[in-house]
Amino acid sequence: MLHYRTLRNGALFPKNDRASLPCVSWSVLISRQPASNRRFGSIPIQVVITTVAIAGAFFCIRSTLFGRHIVAVGGNEEAARLAGIRAERVKYIVYIISALLAGFAGLVETARFGMGDPSKVGVNAEFDAIAAVVLGGTPFSGGRANVLGTVVGALLMQVISTSFNMLLIPFTWSLVLKSVIILFAIFLQRPKEV
Repeated sequence: MLHYRTLRNGALFPKNDRASLPCVSWSVLISRQPASNRRFGSIPIQVVITTVAIAGAFFCIRSTLFGRHIVAVGGNEEAARLAGIRAERVKYIVYIISALLAGFAGLVETARFGMGDPSKVGVNAEFDAIAAVVLGGTPFSGGRANVLGTVVGALLMQVISTSFNMLLIPFTWSLVLKSVIILFAIFLQRPKEV
């Protein structure tokens, strides 16, 4: 049975076999300080990374032709195709960007926890994402994107989850509240009768 001891730099060596290779996490490769404790001044590095991603999304949607293509394809794919936009290409690029950001978020989350558990990390994250987008003002029908509203919606979803956790209210009740919020937002976005 192997016994492990942790060195100051975060590498793990078997006690009995000092010649084996260490298991070093990617955060230790960046610096001796774990990624979960790294700061940019007094701001945690995760906040800096998130702010850069939000600023990039906001700039892309508001100020670039590709962002306008994304909104057009999201609003009416057939009309965007007839307008000369290569809708399939836009969707592929958006899916690729989404996958890259999801992978990067997984790395940040793994660095924050100092471990990875695929069975628990990100559970019900899609529910929070949908609730944040709807609460932020982006309609299900498409055609509009509100990045800053989505950020506010995500913050509100996190406040709900954290509050329920701190008040020792069961997790299922936070899901019920989030479901009510989504239903109310869908009710507000329903098409108006003429």
